[in-house]
Amino acid sequence: MRNRAVDRVAWRCTDHRCRHVTSIRAGSFFEASHLELWQLAIIVYHVSQRTPIYQLVREAEISQKTAIDWANFIREVMSEDVDRHPRLLGGANGPVSIDECCVSKAKPARNRRARRVPEVWVFGLSDPTGEVHMEVVPDRTAQTLIPIIVRHVAPGSMVWSDGWAAYAHGALGRAGFGHQVVIHEREFVRADGMNINRAEGNWSNMKARFKGMKGTSRALLPSYLREFMWTARHRRAEFTELVRAMREQYPV
Repeated sequence: MRNRAVDRVAWRCTDHRCRHVTSIRAGSFFEASHLELWQLAIIVYHVSQRTPIYQLVREAEISQKTAIDWANFIREVMSEDVDRHPRLLGGANGPVSIDECCVSKAKPARNRRARRVPEVWVFGLSDPTGEVHMEVVPDRTAQTLIPIIVRHVAPGSMVWSDGWAAYAHGALGRAGFGHQVVIHEREFVRADGMNINRAEGNWSNMKARFKGMKGTSRALLPSYLREFMWTARHRRAEFTELVRAMREQYPV
């Protein structure tokens, strides 16, 4: 027992000639924190479950700023985990639904000299396993969207889309994919069952998540999208997968 240590215990070298003492948190995700371990365990669990910040503040007995900071730290772990373990959508997993969504509309300037705030578009892909890829795009042209599909969809996969012009004129076929289209002006589900309801459902879930957080800044939007991708991949096992990612990125 060491009263001076954060956790009142520490690692000590067993060699009698060595007096080196190290915190049990050394090298871990929690090394720089002065919170109690029980508080950290509660934080990790509740952030993995997407618990509202006000509840996290109450359960862990921490300030709102601390809760937000830790949510941001953990989101970075999720984002890094997505990068470390990339997955291709489609292939044997079935057709890939694609769609674009405007998550922030253009806002007029308050005066003539002020800079107008542009709209923000997100491009999303998903397959029947629940795997999702989302990213902010500068525009919705074929030059922007087709390369994203090539990077994240298995070659030869069937792609389902709406009638947006970027996918027209055989662009997806030339990129090595099958392609089927549903025209929303005519129908939402074709007679053969083809639809992009799964992709559009992702937008509803994503927007509900942002609404529950009382919105998010444009600068943080990419990190929130990656958190959404991570939780979609690990649904129903978020806590254990988050602990696994922490151990992988911060080996002790």
